[in-house]
Amino acid sequence: MKKHLKRLSVLMTCSLLAACATNSDPSLESQDSSLTTTESSAQTSSTTSETDQEVVLLEMNGELILNDFEGFSEHISPLNNVYDDSYYFAIISGRMNSISYTAREYKLDLNSGGLTVLKEYPQNTVRASDFIEFKGVLYEAITELADPSLSFRIIADGQEIWSGYGSPEFYVINDNLLFHAQTLIEGQKTDVVCRINPDYSITTLVQAGQDGLGFLIPTVSPTYNHSKLLMRSTQNGKDVYVLVDSDGYEIIDQANHVEYESVLLEDEIFIAYPDPATVGVENSEGDTPITEYKYEAFTLSTKETRPVQASFEEIGVFNCAAAVKQSMLLNNPERKGVLKATLKNQELEVEEIGGIENLYYRIYPVDQQRALLVGFEEGQFLKPTFYLVNVK
Repeated sequence: MKKHLKRLSVLMTCSLLAACATNSDPSLESQDSSLTTTESSAQTSSTTSETDQEVVLLEMNGELILNDFEGFSEHISPLNNVYDDSYYFAIISGRMNSISYTAREYKLDLNSGGLTVLKEYPQNTVRASDFIEFKGVLYEAITELADPSLSFRIIADGQEIWSGYGSPEFYVINDNLLFHAQTLIEGQKTDVVCRINPDYSITTLVQAGQDGLGFLIPTVSPTYNHSKLLMRSTQNGKDVYVLVDSDGYEIIDQANHVEYESVLLEDEIFIAYPDPATVGVENSEGDTPITEYKYEAFTLSTKETRPVQASFEEIGVFNCAAAVKQSMLLNNPERKGVLKATLKNQELEVEEIGGIENLYYRIYPVDQQRALLVGFEEGQFLKPTFYLVNVK
């Protein structure tokens, strides 16, 4: 295969930032999206990198984050949500027992660069696991910090439409709003994926225990065209995939190995799994075990699996990725950059995205051509840098 990178010596890992956002109680419903808006310039600089990737920097005028939590460690909390050319994120601050809270929910317009504060809340009152503005309605998953059960409510513009557990996360699939959470079924907390209907009624699409399924674990992100959500589970003691769309689900058997990570591409699932020959092998210093990884692709239309030739030194282990058609963008912590890996038959062509700063990145698919890169200097989580990348 073509090799476009120098050999990497460490595993690729992506520091997952806490995915907590905050919310309000009913007394604060009057604080709506008209509360605060900070205007910024539009996409102000663009370059063509060595790899012919068009990169657009979204520059913000003024301070993006106002730090009014004195004495607390505060940072931006990326969510899963890039929808309708908007990126949603919150500001959280860690406190006792690892409970996080926020005072502000943000919406970044990916076309104009305009930044809006959707809501602000008092400190120490509520915690939100996720929020999104969908078809003109602000949906939030919140819990009262004073509630010892930490039960969550889903709120649609101030109206409660669901209650349960498990830090709900929202996903837009086939122009429908879905969420993954937990609910009580026969006295047990059970994973569910549900659809929120236009009349705010809730339809359960799949649940743990259904067809013998175990816990439902979402993968890195939904597909770039928001058509399916890939989850991992078990069925009768065997690992399986669960593909969820807006109407239901499909169970797909996994191969007989322990999977590390997977990414849903256009018609395939790209899979990384430990190489049994390297599990527990000591490094040259004789102390740190070295586990390398192999890769394969599962084709959804034919239900066939094939090995993918890729160098572990090139892409390593990844747990932060976004897929655009047959390409993946992967965080590269050692280089503080982003890799583009394109699946072509049984090979993976890897190159580095140029024209961006040397930062640590979270990566989100936007549409069939673009991805959003949210970059941070190490330890500087209040100063994000936003790039749009045209994935050719």
